[in-house]
Amino acid sequence: MAAAATKYRDYIWVAGGMTGEKKRPLCSVKLWSVVRSMYRDYIWVAGGMTGEKRLCGVVECNNSTTSEWTEIHHLRFPRCFATLFSMNDKLYLVGGAGRLSEKEKSASSVGAVDAWDWAAREWRPHTELSIPRHGHALAYLGTQLIVIGGVTTIYMRALNNVESYCCERGAWIRGVAALPSPLSGHGAVTLPPASLM
Repeated sequence: MAAAATKYRDYIWVAGGMTGEKKRPLCSVKLWSVVRSMYRDYIWVAGGMTGEKRLCGVVECNNSTTSEWTEIHHLRFPRCFATLFSMNDKLYLVGGAGRLSEKEKSASSVGAVDAWDWAAREWRPHTELSIPRHGHALAYLGTQLIVIGGVTTIYMRALNNVESYCCERGAWIRGVAALPSPLSGHGAVTLPPASLM
């Protein structure tokens, strides 16, 4: 349940997740609801929840040449059920569920979209979703990130809302059609044009 997978060099890599009624870790990465992405020839795994249901802010990278994991600078705040996506040599962490401050007693949906600053080696706030969400899917069309559905603690329900962000212009696109019905915990993929398949 809630493992993250990515394709790299003709292999599918899976990190995190829990299995069975006893909720045992699925693999050596003892987190579930982690997010993953390929960025600069590394597999990145970020956030998630420990077996004790504690939010995690750890970010790790796998060097495909040495097969070693390296811990990178932590997230700005721990979160789970987010999406991690790379585009135009930037790595984005979108939404999720977390606690923005230590004062908050429970996790709630967050609207933060953070970007990894390679030179400074830190996560920086980039923009905000119009509706904080977690459990959403993310795809892209050209230079636009498409944030699809999810769940929000703001309205306490699943969403049919779709948001689109243009990475090139740094602006949200208005007027994107909603889904026919609310979705959460789903996936999305962008396929190349039929002429390239």
